[in-house]
Amino acid sequence: MGEMIKVARGRPAAGRRPGGAGSAAGDLADARSAGLLSVGSVKLAVGIVVALVEQALSLFSTSRIDATAIPDIVRAVLRAMGCPSGDAAKRTDEAALNADAFAQRTSAATGIAL
Repeated sequence: MGEMIKVARGRPAAGRRPGGAGSAAGDLADARSAGLLSVGSVKLAVGIVVALVEQALSLFSTSRIDATAIPDIVRAVLRAMGCPSGDAAKRTDEAALNADAFAQRTSAATGIAL
């Protein structure tokens, strides 16, 4: 969980520089430059994303939500950033597929059955 929050806040993951391509801050800065981010500040946008992800992780870790909530979480983050609802729905479907693939890879790597 901590590494995910570091990356979202723009701290580098292995082999990446802070705020650069591949970081949440870099991605949000690119979206802002392209006119796709309705939040006026990248720093504020990162804060919103981090807060929503931290809350979701907290709820997930206490079993108050499960993986079926992923689409709602993704949709909430995208809508908070100003993504139109149709685009948010498409991205939400992609995120659900990615989350399932990640869970499968993690399960195979750790030997823990899903």
